Amino acid sequence: GNPFFLQELLGALYREGAIEFSTEQGAWTWSAERAARASISDNVVDLMLRRLERLPMEARQALCVAACLGNQFDVSLVGRILGLTPGAVAAALWPAVEQGLLWPRGDAYRLLGRDPSDQAEDLDESALLYQFPHDRVTEAAYSLLADAERAAMHLEIGRSIERSLAREQRAARVFDYVDHKN
Repeated sequence: GNPFFLQELLGALYREGAIEFSTEQGAWTWSAERAARASISDNVVDLMLRRLERLPMEARQALCVAACLGNQFDVSLVGRILGLTPGAVAAALWPAVEQGLLWPRGDAYRLLGRDPSDQAEDLDESALLYQFPHDRVTEAAYSLLADAERAAMHLEIGRSIERSLAREQRAARVFDYVDHKN
């Protein structure tokens, strides 16, 4: 009954070649043999993990940090954690955007073009926002990290947020960074 799971299941069957659109027939066709051979999980997180594992290492690393931040995030914080510029983070995330594993929020990403790595310096870093399309995608990216890595990542995120705030802002946003540090 989950539309997201159904969408991912059909996408996985398509990628495995079990279903395809026949231009000659003008209809979708399927192969029972290929569908039986396809190793498709009945768990949507497992389907997401398989898709994430096909991404380049830089994209997976950025997505892991982003998943620690939650469903929505900006590239400037991910960049600070990874030691990358916002443009480099946007470039690393582009394969995930192309595959629908991540949605850009707003129009700022369009200014980056196909090679965003050296074009983000002119942009307001906080304008480069992204969102996971579903909680299960966030969960899958989060599960790529081992427990010890998650703890270390959250601690670094908390420290980075705290360092980035002016002294007068810290009291108002204390829960933003203390939650990660805990």
